[in-house]
Amino acid sequence: MRKLISFLFFSCCSFIVNAQLTLPSFQGFVNAVKGPSHLFSSDGSSLTGWTNSNAMIDANNGNPSSCFKITAANQFFYRDLGQTFHNKTILFDYKPGAGSDMGFLFAQSVGGNSTYRVSLRMWQDNVNAKPQGLGSVDNGGWLYLGSPSYNPVPETTAIFTIANIWYKIKIRITSDRVCTWYINDVQQTSTFTINAGYTNANTTQCCFGFLGNNNGGTAYFDNIEIWSGIK
Repeated sequence: MRKLISFLFFSCCSFIVNAQLTLPSFQGFVNAVKGPSHLFSSDGSSLTGWTNSNAMIDANNGNPSSCFKITAANQFFYRDLGQTFHNKTILFDYKPGAGSDMGFLFAQSVGGNSTYRVSLRMWQDNVNAKPQGLGSVDNGGWLYLGSPSYNPVPETTAIFTIANIWYKIKIRITSDRVCTWYINDVQQTSTFTINAGYTNANTTQCCFGFLGNNNGGTAYFDNIEIWSGIK
């Protein structure tokens, strides 16, 4: 009996030592590409944390209620992201009033005059192709975008043809500074490449915000999100 137990014990040990065990590989996990990560969001219910000039909260509007509201030229609200806009995705909902002329800006300084600023002009018009789209313009800080001297040229057709409906806006900025934008997930014509001088060291040019441009009007903004990565 003692011999049998001894034989079984040494046989088991030998099997364990010599067995070819297949262990699961974790290489796929190590090499997995990291997805976008959430940096900022606002549901349009508070202007706390924003630098604000006459913009307001509209509790009776929104997508859903409430939302930010601009009612005239030279009104604005902006804030500092705290990091540059390389490899970022910006999302927000936009509802233009009839004839409204609005702007969204990013890669801005606190004064709104960053060397590398990017502007999205949003001019509601159902008849004419007024200058709008993604680009860079001479601007008046956070008060207005200035003349429609876009570089590159703006869209050549009317974009926001229907007033008083919600549009979903998405702006993608790659790690090599190429900016593209979308309305309701449809990519638009104008693109813009931020100057190569815009680096991760440009920590004073990390603001983003909205303004009423020269022609003013009323518009609404909601569900603002910023993601690290391309979403």
